[in-house]
Amino acid sequence: MRDDSPTLETWLAELRAYADSAASTVLKRVWSFPDEAARDEFVATAGERPDAEFDLVLRHLLMPSCATPADHSRLASARATGTTGGDPHFRRIEAFYANRSDQPPWAGIRWVLDLLPDHPHSALQATEAYLVAHAGAMPPAVAHATDDAEALIRARYIGLPGSVEARRELLGGLGGRELSRLAGSLYPGQAVECRPLRVGVDVVRSVLAATGECVVVTASTFTRAAEELAGKSDRVTLVAGAKLVGLLDEHLGWDWPLRLEHLTREPVGAAG
Repeated sequence: MRDDSPTLETWLAELRAYADSAASTVLKRVWSFPDEAARDEFVATAGERPDAEFDLVLRHLLMPSCATPADHSRLASARATGTTGGDPHFRRIEAFYANRSDQPPWAGIRWVLDLLPDHPHSALQATEAYLVAHAGAMPPAVAHATDDAEALIRARYIGLPGSVEARRELLGGLGGRELSRLAGSLYPGQAVECRPLRVGVDVVRSVLAATGECVVVTASTFTRAAEELAGKSDRVTLVAGAKLVGLLDEHLGWDWPLRLEHLTREPVGAAG
């Protein structure tokens, strides 16, 4: 915790006071946690927090329908240089500040609160879609706050899987690309082949034929034939689901499942 950071309880008191003040259509402050220590403390106790307090924090981590100072600055810069932005977000900025529309540039995502507590997975899918759709215009502080909101939703309404098997099943529910992003963070600079399902000998054979050295990762297991073939070569390493869980726990921290959306998200600009 930084020396100038408020404690979690001080920050919560400030948040309550802000919530009681008059609302504005211009977002002047992003109410993210003051630091990682405060965030981790709140996430760790998310299931024990009073409903009103938890809802207050979650509401203010999620983007409201609003304009931001950055929107105004972007419009002023465009006018000064005689340029215009062609993206939908900039068109909404222009319409809002020209009084052609009463809808702020940011549609907001707080409506996902209506999905809780009964549909937390749908809430997470909605926040992920919101992050992807606004990745180019979203201020980093807002993206971080939304990531924290997703962690809170998982912590309170889904829970942190405690056993190796429960964590392996969580990995098994990922798509191939998501699993590749997660596992790839463990092997920077190495060729990594990821498969969510059980891997047979054909996969190992094709990897050996196509690459110099490779790590083959699965959320499931390998067939005996696959293990025997890999054992005859020093160019391929097999990582099954249970071992992958252990590596993730070691390198990303015990609470990595709470950050699953962030860890498996496609980097901005990587789509093509």
